[in-house]
Amino acid sequence: MEILSMYDLKEGQSGKITEVDCKSDIKRRLMELGIIKGSLVKCVLSAPFNSIKAYSVMGSVIAVREADARRVTVQEVEL
Repeated sequence: MEILSMYDLKEGQSGKITEVDCKSDIKRRLMELGIIKGSLVKCVLSAPFNSIKAYSVMGSVIAVREADARRVTVQEVEL
């Protein structure tokens, strides 16, 4: 299993969150959305030019900017 940033997940790929390394205000917001250590996340959509991607987390779909998604480390998993 490969370790990568959440942003590196391609459409249809899934990962288990291993670390969230953001400033406290952004980290808190991501945690409120379900981006926490141990959660499963799946990339469901990439915006044109890949500046924003949509992820399925805990039953919801959320959009995350590239800068923030690169701060979240995931371990690739097969679902």
